[in-house]
Amino acid sequence: MDPNYLCDNIKILMMENNISASKLARDTLLPLTSIKKIRNGTNSNPTIATLLPIAQYFEISIEELVTAKKASWNTLTSHQLPIISWEESLMWPQDSTNKYPTPPCEPQLSETAFALRIDSDGWGLFSKGSLLLINPSLSHSHNDYAIVHKKGMQRPTLQKMLIEEEKTFLQSVCISNNLQALTSEHRIIGIVLEYRQTLKTSTITTDFSNRNILEKNNFQPKVDKL
Repeated sequence: MDPNYLCDNIKILMMENNISASKLARDTLLPLTSIKKIRNGTNSNPTIATLLPIAQYFEISIEELVTAKKASWNTLTSHQLPIISWEESLMWPQDSTNKYPTPPCEPQLSETAFALRIDSDGWGLFSKGSLLLINPSLSHSHNDYAIVHKKGMQRPTLQKMLIEEEKTFLQSVCISNNLQALTSEHRIIGIVLEYRQTLKTSTITTDFSNRNILEKNNFQPKVDKL
């Protein structure tokens, strides 16, 4: 492991995500001194227990964190997606002046693309905590999943688009057999191009007497293309 790569990568990740050393330390439960030593290049051999929560925080692998293999986040900086709330999606991209966490994505997405997080259970194959990558520039087609807002509703919903004899119907992913026709009261905010689901997360044991974090399980994200 080259400490120069690690130092540079940490600086770039913190800068791109507008994260301070203090916030990174708080969110990862690592000592602030450890974060500063890595950032400044004075810790040439940090342990896996230190690197793992940092890599998970930025949604990259440990290999990407400590080497020059940064393609999944560095070369796609201009294509990172803002994770916004369902309510904010109603005004997107007009409401795009704030800073949002940004997961790496494929460059095929438009500049107005964004991500939504499933915030509750009961969404069919989309489990709670999953990320939906939304492309507002795509036209819908049969069997697409779309973010749809109906006039008078406070927030949009996730619907499956069904086209039959040139008529488009909406099928809710939350309510079984709920089918309704697409009308002028509906607005399609964007098409779900991809969703990301975490199948297994690390169980972290924290010893607050010395702030050590021990890895118990492996972390493996799942990415599904729709």
